[in-house]
Amino acid sequence: MLTKIEIENFKGIGDRISVPIKPITLLFGANSAGKSTIMQALHYVGEILERQNVDAGRTARGGSGIDLGGFAELVHKKDIGRAIAIRLEFELDGESLKDYLADDKYVNAFEIRFEEDSAALGDTDYQFNRVQSFWVELEIGYSYFVKQPNVTRYSIGVNGKRLATLHYKPGSIYAYIESIDEDHEVFRVDSVPFDNPGGGISVNIATSAYARCGSQAPSSKLSNAPLQFKTNAIYGALPRLNEILEFPDLVPDPSMYESGNGHSSHDEKGPGGI
Repeated sequence: MLTKIEIENFKGIGDRISVPIKPITLLFGANSAGKSTIMQALHYVGEILERQNVDAGRTARGGSGIDLGGFAELVHKKDIGRAIAIRLEFELDGESLKDYLADDKYVNAFEIRFEEDSAALGDTDYQFNRVQSFWVELEIGYSYFVKQPNVTRYSIGVNGKRLATLHYKPGSIYAYIESIDEDHEVFRVDSVPFDNPGGGISVNIATSAYARCGSQAPSSKLSNAPLQFKTNAIYGALPRLNEILEFPDLVPDPSMYESGNGHSSHDEKGPGGI
C-alpha cells in the first residue's frame, strides 16, 4: 500500500514536500493549490516505470484525459536545469511478494558449500517475510548532450534503510551503482548445516558474491567497488525491471561518475544549468 509521496521541483512545487497517503485520502484546497500536481506526479512515475517514458505527454493510464506536456512543462518553473525528484513509500508483507517465486528467473532456495561441509540457506519465503516496507525514488534531469531528459538517479530502500542508489551520466552506455549497503538485512540469509539441523550460520549473500571477483576487487567492501551495467539514454539509471540485472565489469575508476549529494549531476551546463 502506498503510504507517502515526496515531490521536489515538479510543476508548482519547488522545495521538497511530503504527503502522507492513507487508505482514504482527500485533497482540499483552492484552485491552483497543487491538488492535481500530486496525481500528475503519480502518473509521471507510472509512465517512467512501466513505459520508460521520461518525457511523458499523454499517459497510458490517463488516456486523452491527461496530457503532462513533457519534462519541460513538468519541471518547476520550466527550468530544465533543475532535477525533478519523486519518492514513493510503501508498506507491504511477504505474502504480497510471493508471486515472484513462480518465475524461474528468481532464486527460491539457496545452498552454500564449503570444503568439507554444506549448508542449506533459508528460502525466499523467509527472505520476503522480512520486507515490511520499501521506498523508491526517481531523479530526472535534462541532458543538453543528448537533448532529452534522463533518469539520472534511481534509489531504493527497504525497511526504512537505504539499500542502493544507481547513477547515470547522460552520454554513457553504462550506469553505475553509486552506493550499496552490503550490510543491509535483506542480504543476510540464515543457514542450517545439513549434518546439524539444530545449528546454523548467517551468510551475507552480497559480500559472498562479491568475493568471487577475486583479485579484480579494489577493496574488501562492495560499497567501495562501483559496479556498472549496460544501459542507454532511454533507461538511464532505471534498471530493466523485467530482467535480471547483470554487472559485467568492475568500474576501474570511480571518478568516472560523481557520488553526488542527492541532486542531479548534469553532463554539461546549459541555460539555467548547474
